[in-house]
Amino acid sequence: WSRLPMILLSLVGALYLFYATFHHTKNVLIATVTGIGFLTSVNVIAHTRYVTTDVGITLALIILVDWFSRYLDKPTRQTVAGLVGAGILASLTKFSWVVVGPIFFGILLWHRKHKDQRTWSQITTEVIRLAGIFFIAWFLIIQSVYWPLVSNMSADLQAELINKSFPADNAISQITRSGLTSLASVPGLRPITH
Repeated sequence: WSRLPMILLSLVGALYLFYATFHHTKNVLIATVTGIGFLTSVNVIAHTRYVTTDVGITLALIILVDWFSRYLDKPTRQTVAGLVGAGILASLTKFSWVVVGPIFFGILLWHRKHKDQRTWSQITTEVIRLAGIFFIAWFLIIQSVYWPLVSNMSADLQAELINKSFPADNAISQITRSGLTSLASVPGLRPITH
């Protein structure tokens, strides 16, 4: 019974993948094969039973890629809202933007320059506007979700947790520890470090 929520979440992932594939291809057969292929994948089956955190992150990534694709096709207010919402959902699942963020950024630049034939000025304006909207929405949502978790936690305890999370003695860990500890000392920014 303890694995039932993860199994149901993988089913939701398959249904969303069916929906997104049908939205983009308008082909029921392709959408059905995609959904069934996802649901019967050995990796998905294993992750619904053992490493369950990956199921939520996978679903968030599927939703994010879908809305990113929609945004590339039609950059409307609705697709911006969907993309920002999907990005925030991915962030809440502890999704790392370190690898995927630059990939999405590169795809956006290439798509706008080569497919849409936009100027660098237009692309820069779009990227700045999108990043600004995303950061403001992300900051507000992350604050509202994580504030109850860390509002009663002392800065010293949070610094201790940060030091335990990045124990390696290399330059990247030192910079990360220093930056997160500095953020944790500012009460309004403390939820970001969680």
